[in-house]
Amino acid sequence: MPTMQEVRAKFPQYEDMSDADLASALHRKYYADMPEAEFQKRIGYTPPEVAASPTGKELDPLEPASGDPGALGTSVMKGGDSLLLGWGNEIGAALGVPIEAAIGAYSGEDEGKSLTQRIKDGYDRGLRKRDDLMAYAEGKHPLAATAGTVAGSVGAGSAMAKAGLSVAANTMARGGGLARIAAGSAADGAIMGGIAGAGEGEGIGGRLAGARDGALVGGLSGGAIPLAIAGAGAVTAPIRNIVTARITPQPFADKALATAMKRSGATPDSIVRQLEDAQASGQDVFTVADALGNAGQRMLNVVTRTPNEARQGAVEFLGRRQGDAGRRVASALTDASGSPLSAAEYTRTLEKLRQTEAGINYGPVMSETAPINVNAAIGNANERISPLADQFARSQGAVPTDLAIRAPIEAGEAQIRDPIREALRTARSYLASDNLTVTNVSQAFRAKTNIDAMIASATANGRGGEVQALMPIQQALDDALARTSPTYAGARDAYKAASARVDAVETGKNMAKPRTRTDENLVAFEQLPDDAARDAARVGYFDPKIAAAEASTGNMSNAARPFLSNTARRELPAFAAPGTGDELVARLGREQRMFETAASATGGSKTADNLADFEDFANFDPAVVSRLLNRDFVGAGLQALTKMVNEAKGLPPRVVEQVAQGLLETNPSAARKILTAANTKALSDEGRRNVVIGVLNSITSQAVGRSAAPR
Repeated sequence: MPTMQEVRAKFPQYEDMSDADLASALHRKYYADMPEAEFQKRIGYTPPEVAASPTGKELDPLEPASGDPGALGTSVMKGGDSLLLGWGNEIGAALGVPIEAAIGAYSGEDEGKSLTQRIKDGYDRGLRKRDDLMAYAEGKHPLAATAGTVAGSVGAGSAMAKAGLSVAANTMARGGGLARIAAGSAADGAIMGGIAGAGEGEGIGGRLAGARDGALVGGLSGGAIPLAIAGAGAVTAPIRNIVTARITPQPFADKALATAMKRSGATPDSIVRQLEDAQASGQDVFTVADALGNAGQRMLNVVTRTPNEARQGAVEFLGRRQGDAGRRVASALTDASGSPLSAAEYTRTLEKLRQTEAGINYGPVMSETAPINVNAAIGNANERISPLADQFARSQGAVPTDLAIRAPIEAGEAQIRDPIREALRTARSYLASDNLTVTNVSQAFRAKTNIDAMIASATANGRGGEVQALMPIQQALDDALARTSPTYAGARDAYKAASARVDAVETGKNMAKPRTRTDENLVAFEQLPDDAARDAARVGYFDPKIAAAEASTGNMSNAARPFLSNTARRELPAFAAPGTGDELVARLGREQRMFETAASATGGSKTADNLADFEDFANFDPAVVSRLLNRDFVGAGLQALTKMVNEAKGLPPRVVEQVAQGLLETNPSAARKILTAANTKALSDEGRRNVVIGVLNSITSQAVGRSAAPR
């Protein structure tokens, strides 16, 4: 260690400092861990004799001119310095430059200096005074200095965590794992250590070196803090959990529910919204576990596969719910169809409506006496009854209504029985005879009504030939009526539109068949003549699907699965009643989720269920006994250890029962209360962890940052 003379010889810039000030500065800066008396002895400095003050008290030659700040003042100084990450003196000196400049001007010390130099010297004097005062106070009141340092570091760390400035705290809030939290804590430590290290250096070079070394050591210590906390928790938590989880299970249940929410990315509000939507859609058995997705399903699996009082109720609830899935899916499809009627019922309703409208629309036609020409219809019949007779009559210049000239040939041909010809003769007889012809709209309309009945009868009895022969006559008569009577034309168009709606029901049923193509179905649906026809096709399309869903009621099958294929995902929203497509998809999605929950909790291998049953009934773990009987002592030990681990994790039966209550909740209000409590506790615990990590990081990083700064 160099002596005082050697220091002065090597560093002449300190010649304006007294031996006492220089020795004090050297001790404070480089050898603070050594008793000051020993340091003074080793550098060859002998302090002057302590003189007596006028009051009779001893005078301390090292005491600054400002006097001893006392224990409280020391604690406040160190606390403020730590709160500012070791830059308290520098900030104070900067703020005190005007005062120091005024003192320098008054004393004449700064006479002849430029403004820049006065500011610099004022800052240096102020910083030196504060450094000397703090060094003296630390030596005079070490406990108060330590307490202030800790308090300031706590404030700095807590403020950073709460203000969102801590990388570790932000990583923890985002759900990062231990490795990421440790990395974030290392970043915090490096930042605070670097700042504190820079604050301990002198000059630009010294501060840069201090920042470098402080950041390095602070980063290492900061990264170690979360690992140390996690390690300590891993050691103490099992013992604590085994006892406290049985006495107060609710906090552990809250923690489990909060963990599930965190893993699923859900919040109490988002889960409650899902429950409210399900309630509004008639799916009042949709639970919190369903809303949580995979995280909730896995947690419910623990409820149904471990011995606890809630196990039976959970299994029975899931069974009843899934057994009723077919009814719920059928209800969703029925709502999307836009009608509570089946396809057959809807068809009958449309037919009755068509008949009623026809009676109203055609009523005036039945009494209309406007003259009409039906020669086209009669001529069409003549040509088909006997082409030979018709050709002869026309060669003689006979009009179509002159049946007498055709009679001999037709009578001769009638010797050979021909039902189609007889049907044609009957149809013509409604329009004309040898001596009389239909002459007005009323008569022509009645004739068409009779011909319509003939066609309907032939169609119903499979006489396609008659239908084909009669259709041209019917069409010719229909055209004549439409040309002659606007009333008839309007009634006919209305009847055709009503018939198109009736036919659309069958069109929709055909669209629902597996062999159809989705693109063609979508085009055909849009090409239907009007919205009423699309409504009818919609009922026909959904009818077989509703029947299939209803058929699955009462079993544990996935009633929603057939309606979640790629084809169904395109067709169902497109064919659904306006405004119901998205709702249908959502309801089917919830049914799929509920099936997955039930399958996860009650499906698969029954080994776990059987073991739980044995353990619940006999009060011992059959898996352990089985392994012991098979001389698998290692396996038996591991099985027993697994059970102990579950207890250590805070999952005894009472906790599982509380978790089950939260997972199987369906009421939105009750769920909000349960989940908000769980989330509040989780946020509180997380906030405390963030503050603890921030505080420890602040204390450690500042301490190691200062100690790592070059001396």
